[in-house]
Amino acid sequence: MGRLDISGWRACALASLLAVLVAFPSFASPALATSASRAASMEALKEQSTIRVGHLLNIFKFVTWPENAVKSERFVLCVLGDNPFGSSLYDVDGVQMVRDKPVRVVVDISPDFAKYCHAVYVSGSEANRLPARLKELKGRPLLTVSSIEGFADAGGMVELRYERDNRVFIRGNPKAAEAESLRISSKLLTLSR
Repeated sequence: MGRLDISGWRACALASLLAVLVAFPSFASPALATSASRAASMEALKEQSTIRVGHLLNIFKFVTWPENAVKSERFVLCVLGDNPFGSSLYDVDGVQMVRDKPVRVVVDISPDFAKYCHAVYVSGSEANRLPARLKELKGRPLLTVSSIEGFADAGGMVELRYERDNRVFIRGNPKAAEAESLRISSKLLTLSR
């Protein structure tokens, strides 16, 4: 087998081509560029979900549950409807603590299962059934939270509204919480302003 001689102008041309391909991978392969773009989008979505799960967990610091609330060794966080947080929600299961209890995540629950939950996040997939869902959750000492527009007005306890930069605005409904023997601290409502 002979040796490849890439001296002189050939070496310079090859080095230039490699530099362009490294600097601009889209020239090398549109599929590679699309794949890199998709990976960056997925990473950004994961980061956004992680931030939103953090917001959700922080809310619980500002809520007081009654003594007769769910008796459990874990803080049970449930999602009614589709899980909008993806794997970020599962990442906190058994790792994060709320009220000195490890968090237990249960997704896609039925309203009947809510009796085992400390908090229920009502997913956007339930927006068309919101009045019925809130009625099904009444009569239990559990916190209801959602990002559905108008959630607090409809009788939910904590409505989250997100800006593009992931700033969260919190709209609380203390009367709805008090009806279920929960207390939302006024500090929670002032944090979002």
